[in-house]
Amino acid sequence: MMAAQSQQPPAGVTYYVHPAAIPIRYRFAREASDPEMSQPVGLCFHCGAALPEGTSLEVMVEVCDEVQCFHGCVDWSRRDGDDWQVGIGLTNQDDVFRARMVEQLCHIEAWRQQVSAEEHRELTLENAALEWIEHFSSDFPCIQVEKARE
Repeated sequence: MMAAQSQQPPAGVTYYVHPAAIPIRYRFAREASDPEMSQPVGLCFHCGAALPEGTSLEVMVEVCDEVQCFHGCVDWSRRDGDDWQVGIGLTNQDDVFRARMVEQLCHIEAWRQQVSAEEHRELTLENAALEWIEHFSSDFPCIQVEKARE
C-alpha cells in the first residue's frame, strides 16, 4: 500500500523547478538517505506517478554531455494535470550548489530549444546563456516556501 502523499512542500525549503523540456531520470536509491539530513534546497520535477514521502532517490540529469547525479528524499508529491509534481529534498551538502548550477544550465538549454522552435534561431549554448541570463536569471524558477512563524 502506498504511503499518503504530502500535497505541500515543507516550510523553509527552496526547490529548483526542473524544466519539462529537459529529460530527467530517477531511480530508487540503493542506500537510504536520511531525511533528517535534508538541506534547505531541493529539486522539483514532473513524474508519471506520485512517489511516497520519505523515499530515497538518485536523480540524474545530463548536462553538457555529462550526467549529474543528486541524492535526496521525496518531500512531497502533488497532482499536476495528468502528471505529478514531485519535490525532493537534497540530502548531500555537496549537491546544493551544484544543483543550482545544473538547473540553470537545464533552463538555458530549454530556452535554446524554445528559441529554435518558435523563432527559428539557432543559438550556441554560450549565446543562449547570455540571453537567458539577461531575461530570466533574476526570476530563476523555484518554489520557495516560507518558514512558519514561531
